[in-house]
Amino acid sequence: MRRYLLLLLILTTSAVAATAEAPLSLAEAVASALKQNPAIQIQQAQTRAAVGAATQARAPFDQLLTAGLGAQRDQRLLRADELLKYPSIGSTEQFVRSDSFRLGLDRLLESGPQLGTAYSYNAATDNVQGVQNIPLQASDRLSFSLRLPLQRSPAHEAGASLAAAEAEAKASRMDSEHTIASTVLAVTQGYWDWAGRLGGLLAARAAEDRVAKLVAQTEKLVQMDELPPA
Repeated sequence: MRRYLLLLLILTTSAVAATAEAPLSLAEAVASALKQNPAIQIQQAQTRAAVGAATQARAPFDQLLTAGLGAQRDQRLLRADELLKYPSIGSTEQFVRSDSFRLGLDRLLESGPQLGTAYSYNAATDNVQGVQNIPLQASDRLSFSLRLPLQRSPAHEAGASLAAAEAEAKASRMDSEHTIASTVLAVTQGYWDWAGRLGGLLAARAAEDRVAKLVAQTEKLVQMDELPPA
């Protein structure tokens, strides 16, 4: 709204400058008032705070991404029969390592249900299995979930808070536009009043200059004993 008002005022600036020959244009006066008016600055700060509160109130409905990494290592001493059975193992201990990875995405809908999906991967290595030519053991899993509240849904309270915060932000923006429009109206009315008075002053000064020149010419004719043709 502010940009459209400034555009309209800039279009009328040339006419004002041509008629009143004012040293300050209407656009400059409005821009200065909008920049320095403390009421506008306070209202705009309140609007930013209200918009931030609305954004924060929407947080329960944002997508939630979860990720996790895990690693586990177990070791134990091999028995005498195991050492005789696996002479090429090169160690007196058994080492078992497990690695895991998980990635999940959840979202609470404003209507109440909660959707989720998850992917997990697990792998295990064992030096005893290695000497037996047993390959790497790995598994992955992809799952989807749907949670339906049977009684009171957490989305109900979050939705009510979100609706209230958005209404507050909208009201604050409208208050800011009203403050800006009132400032533009007051400055425009004051500017036209000032431009009109300045134009009247310039016209009076021009008339005074013309009268002064006429008096000077008349005095010259009087001194020369000549009667003016008028």
